[in-house]
Amino acid sequence: MKTRNIRLLSLLLTLIMIISLFSCSAENASKSDAESSSAKTSESDLSSPDPEFNDNPVLQPHDISVPEPEDSPAETKQTEYADFVMPKETDELTVYTTAMLGVTLSPAVEIFEKMYPGVRVTVKTLGEDEYEALIRTEIPAGQGPDLLFSYGTDLPDIYKTVKTRLFTDLNPYFLNDPSFSHDNYVEGVLDCGLFEGSRYFVPVEYICPVLVTTEEALHDAGFTADDLLSWDSFTDTLLRYKERSPGGDMFLTPGGVQNKSDLLDLFLYTNFDAIDYINETASVDKDKLEKIADAAKLYYQDKRALYLQTMISGALAERKGLYCNELNAATDIYMKIRGLRSYGETPVFFAMPDQYDGVTAQVCSFAAVPEGAKNKLNAYRLLTVLLSKELQGGESTAGSNLRIGLPVNKNALRGKVYGTNQQYPDVDGEIVTEKDADALYSILISPSRATIIPPIIKEYLQREISPYIRGEKPWDDCCKRFQSTLELYVSE
Repeated sequence: MKTRNIRLLSLLLTLIMIISLFSCSAENASKSDAESSSAKTSESDLSSPDPEFNDNPVLQPHDISVPEPEDSPAETKQTEYADFVMPKETDELTVYTTAMLGVTLSPAVEIFEKMYPGVRVTVKTLGEDEYEALIRTEIPAGQGPDLLFSYGTDLPDIYKTVKTRLFTDLNPYFLNDPSFSHDNYVEGVLDCGLFEGSRYFVPVEYICPVLVTTEEALHDAGFTADDLLSWDSFTDTLLRYKERSPGGDMFLTPGGVQNKSDLLDLFLYTNFDAIDYINETASVDKDKLEKIADAAKLYYQDKRALYLQTMISGALAERKGLYCNELNAATDIYMKIRGLRSYGETPVFFAMPDQYDGVTAQVCSFAAVPEGAKNKLNAYRLLTVLLSKELQGGESTAGSNLRIGLPVNKNALRGKVYGTNQQYPDVDGEIVTEKDADALYSILISPSRATIIPPIIKEYLQREISPYIRGEKPWDDCCKRFQSTLELYVSE
């Protein structure tokens, strides 16, 4: 009897183990199915295009990146700013301005005063020379305005200035401001103010190097649109076009200043920084500099045709040149599109590629908070007004508060591009279409980087390289002088 009971107990334990094993297998299978379903849902979500912009590439599962390591630069910066506290509230704000700066700064102050009625704003309106003198003397002394708004000519070299840490790092302000999002701005332009990881100034408006030609003009010159995609092939078109059309111009530019602007435009927009400020050395790629100098030399003439803005489309249609230049605002570009279509041409517009086959923009104006400012919080608040859609918005050049370039705020930029498009109704069948606006907007947000070439560098370029362009000196002599001048300058 005892033996029988032991056998029954053994059988019972075996049965319990078998049931338990089956239960575990079922649970694991269910869990696996759930994880698989979750993974599919996640992949589907990640591969959905951006609901606002149709031109974003669709992410596929293999495009998903692994999480950043704990010591990534972004997280390291977050850690560095962990103890940052916004500056204390004050009831004052001081800004300096001039007649030209006031075009943008005055409406920004008006918006600020409505938002912060308890703050007493002092605006000092100065002459151009007085403004420049005070900026260069007072800011290094810890005095002057609480916010610097500049076109980049007030300081001799913005990068040498930021290297002295005269301006406040704005990164922790942005990180602690829940209303600020980098996604609202043209990031390649916005990040121009970064230097060794810190953000010392913020661009407000910029120029994107848009050029216009036509399918017919390219065909007649023996080129295709594919020749415009890389720096090497684009600069080759400049050299080859002159061989085939000896009387043609490189860029059809209003005002008849092509000899001066040809070299400068190629230098500015093809990413020649000239100086490595971190390592304090000249950084010019001599071979590429020679190539653009050769192009400028080919097109040099003692006297060149003077074109009005309204005449350039006709000049291109008549093959006086291959590209229209100085097209920084949507209004100008749409004018060229309509003009070319009226001549029966098919417009092609694109961004001039830089030497890395990206797009380099030029910053027209920027804002910075001096390290010695007494009212930093209010200065930051005014800076965010300068970056706002309300300030930067406007559906035409006349309706915008920006004097020179394009808004770095993407919502304001969209309003400008698509709003300006609506100002061109179908006249004689020549219309600026929604497709034109889509293509233009994609180009204008495409800059991968932006820069501010100091006026002194432009002066050195013209002084040392122009003798080669005019045929007065050999290339090696001019290049060596330019290189040595830059080396001397950066060591000062």
